[in-house]
Amino acid sequence: MLSGYAHAFKNRYNVSYLTYLKKYAIDLYLPCIYFSVVYWGLKYFLLQADNSANFHTVSLKQLYLIPFQGFNVYWFLCELFFIKMLHTVLECKIRSVYFISVVLLALFLFSYFFCKSMETFTIRCLYFHAGYLLRRMNYISQAKHPPLIFGLILFQAGLLCFIADYFFSCSNIFTGAGAAFFMSIALFIIFYAVCVKNKILRICGLYSMVIYCLHDYIFAFLRIVFNFLPLSAYIDPFLLFSLCLVLSVCLPVLFALAYTNLKCFRWIEYIFYPGKLLLKK
Repeated sequence: MLSGYAHAFKNRYNVSYLTYLKKYAIDLYLPCIYFSVVYWGLKYFLLQADNSANFHTVSLKQLYLIPFQGFNVYWFLCELFFIKMLHTVLECKIRSVYFISVVLLALFLFSYFFCKSMETFTIRCLYFHAGYLLRRMNYISQAKHPPLIFGLILFQAGLLCFIADYFFSCSNIFTGAGAAFFMSIALFIIFYAVCVKNKILRICGLYSMVIYCLHDYIFAFLRIVFNFLPLSAYIDPFLLFSLCLVLSVCLPVLFALAYTNLKCFRWIEYIFYPGKLLLKK
């Protein structure tokens, strides 16, 4: 939803979609591929020697599937690339955001009834489009109720869906997705209403790609260290997880600040943002 919101800042109507597809392929798909391959290689070869930290084993099949679904956490970059491709093609060919909504909803219904393998993808397309609509149609700023009140109302609607699903055992994709959908929009609007301005958060946003690409490497390394020492036998696992979480955000940010301020290492930036090099005019 956040990705869809950010996607909506640029109008793509009546523009050649090939330009954007090239950009997404370089900015999203390319990092997804090489970070996935490296991560797969580390797990595949290292786990054969020692798997004392109890990582999930990996196979050659997962390597072959990387171009279609990424590997491990990098599924997000891969799927975001395909979602942005689909959405951009629709934007360039269709002017009406409502008609785009109908097309994506029809795609979801088709996958739900006839092609279950696409169901998760089409649901995420709807989330992406919801964020897109929130920005494109200015639903938040033009809401009849103040954004905070509007967000709380939606959160209650999501909670009701969750309660109905839990207490009345009517578990299905519509009650589950409904609860998640309403609560996601509600949280989005509440964050918008609160409008927290913080330098640390701005830096994290600026280097979000670096954080995303490196955090799982750091998390995996710390997991091995904690298992080797072994800290998990003496320290509360929740505290170790919290420490991993903090370090997995802070270390990539410090790394990004270091290569940004040292000219001899500026080339490292192109690893995370290859478009800055390959899309130069």
